[in-house]
Amino acid sequence: MIGYCIVPNQSRYLVYNFVPNGSPKCWIFPQKIGGNGNPNPRCLRFDLRCRVAIDVVKALNYLHSDCRSRILHPDVKPENILLDENHRAIVSDFGL
Repeated sequence: MIGYCIVPNQSRYLVYNFVPNGSPKCWIFPQKIGGNGNPNPRCLRFDLRCRVAIDVVKALNYLHSDCRSRILHPDVKPENILLDENHRAIVSDFGL
């Protein structure tokens, strides 16, 4: 996270670096493409899936235990995880 913006009586915004690979939802869950039944070519290899899981666990551990102001993330789901250009996981949407 780069920073955040709080406008009194309005929404709060979190600012992140651009993450080109979006959510792991389209990278982890194999989906059939077209009528040929072939698996999704964008599906991550198993070793990359494990690395994403480890990145998420490390981030949550930091937020829940090591961060000066402990932050609980009550809504962990693929849509709240982002993947950078190297498929490293970034936990997002943890609130302010």
